[in-house]
Amino acid sequence: MTKTNSASAGDFADREIVVTGIFDAPRELMWEAWTNPKHRTRWWGPRGFTTTVHEMDVRPGGIWRETMHGPDGTDYPGE
Repeated sequence: MTKTNSASAGDFADREIVVTGIFDAPRELMWEAWTNPKHRTRWWGPRGFTTTVHEMDVRPGGIWRETMHGPDGTDYPGE
């Protein structure tokens, strides 16, 4: 049985993601790692988690839906 957390996109309508860091990589490569579902599913989330990208349109007004799957079977949907 898969558990699901109860948060929905409306709960976070007033929030944004801000990431600050220094990476020894070109800006284009960082953008690709964040916005290409093929790459994102390989590194996103804590160790032991997997990620399924359902829809990803990172343009203003676009939709970004993914689910992180915890090792205990809990799903953490994100929009």
